[in-house]
Amino acid sequence: LSCSEWVCAQVRPVSHELAYAMVLPPSNFHSFVHSRQYGGKRPRCRGPQLAMLRMKLQRSAPRFLPHGSAVVEQVVLLDEAAFCLVKKRGLAEAYAATDAAEPPSEDGKSAGSCPHFRCLADLRIFREERVRLVTLLEAAGALLIVFALADRASRGKLFVRVLDVAALLRGEVRLRHCGSLSSFVVPDGGFVEYDALNESVWAYDGEALHCWDARSLEQRFVLGPWADEDPPNLRFTHGLVGLLACGEDERLRARLHRVADGGLELERSLDLPGPAAVEVAFVEVVNRHALVKRVGGNLAVVDLAAGASRSIGGTEDWDPELFVFVPTQDLVLARLGDVLEIWRCGGLDACYRLSCVPGVRDFRQGRFSVDERHALVLLVRQAGTCEERGPADDDDMCLSVDLGLPPKGGAPERVDELALLDLSAAGAARVALQVPCCGGGLSHVAHRPSTGTLLCLGRRGGICLYSSFGSV
Repeated sequence: LSCSEWVCAQVRPVSHELAYAMVLPPSNFHSFVHSRQYGGKRPRCRGPQLAMLRMKLQRSAPRFLPHGSAVVEQVVLLDEAAFCLVKKRGLAEAYAATDAAEPPSEDGKSAGSCPHFRCLADLRIFREERVRLVTLLEAAGALLIVFALADRASRGKLFVRVLDVAALLRGEVRLRHCGSLSSFVVPDGGFVEYDALNESVWAYDGEALHCWDARSLEQRFVLGPWADEDPPNLRFTHGLVGLLACGEDERLRARLHRVADGGLELERSLDLPGPAAVEVAFVEVVNRHALVKRVGGNLAVVDLAAGASRSIGGTEDWDPELFVFVPTQDLVLARLGDVLEIWRCGGLDACYRLSCVPGVRDFRQGRFSVDERHALVLLVRQAGTCEERGPADDDDMCLSVDLGLPPKGGAPERVDELALLDLSAAGAARVALQVPCCGGGLSHVAHRPSTGTLLCLGRRGGICLYSSFGSV
């Protein structure tokens, strides 16, 4: 699995929440469809399935956070035995598993004094800092930190800092010099984002869009500047960045630039689909197609290359709370309440709903992980909803595994479970992982496939660290 990492730090909140699940190289989803039509077998997901089944509990602390996980806003894995927590009020700290071999006691009073975890460092350098975003740039061995300052002169601004991960694992907060990225300041209305699919760091300063290579930390290009009254809406997809604008003349203006060098790939000006003078609910981009929806109208698919569009009937009331785009597989995940819809978006005549997955709890950033290569998603859902499968196809079985024992003196709690869903099989579950040692249900989940590490944070403050590659 690969953890989906499209994360954004903004001065002002956006009205439409987005999460981009774009990490690994593509597999051929269309070959799977073609082979099934002619009696072939779909690509097996044995590797990721077995990796999840091999997960073993390495460390656990039922009272790691005495006041519960409500204070935690973000969990980031650093390696197989270290992680960092971003808490409310801008606090950010890095922790590492100790060498303790005995099960943890319940006497730990606070994070950092737990016998199985120790605090490595405070990621803040100055007390006035308020950390807004922490993300791991794995290829560069760096940790990107976006923070604000509490003083009046810096109010409304965001600042960027890059730390060396190797030094942080030794308990040292060491700055990495990254040229213009290290000194970049984002004013009110701007943002900083990390795009894992394209290995890019993006920053918008209200006038221009800046792009850095997340591996070398060198600046690639700058797009803009734009007039204050006409800033574009930015959308990121596989190998492209889209600049969209919906004008009062009922025209959709789209420019697609290559992420590699910023060169213009295509430019279009089209009539907005749907009835005129009706507010546009959202405009999104999936590869070279745009999804456009007006309030109370049907969803329209626009081919930006050909300039054609098609309306999908019966979607007047379709208003997802969150999107997860899987562009290399031509898939879109849409959350509506506790239901996760799986859509295919491969063209004008290939955009439709594949299936609906019920029982998905609070599907949001930090509670799921997407593997584009195998078309799999690991997410938190209601416990006990594992499908019953017949014996005809072993690959269609959902294997339920208990990852650990409940806290000492407590009874097992089947509130939440981690489910591995096969997107190429209409969201069928392949593995259901029980995590009873995180009391009260799961709050955050972090998975790092390169180290085979899974970290689960419970709502009551319990924490569990698992590994599929051996002991930590």
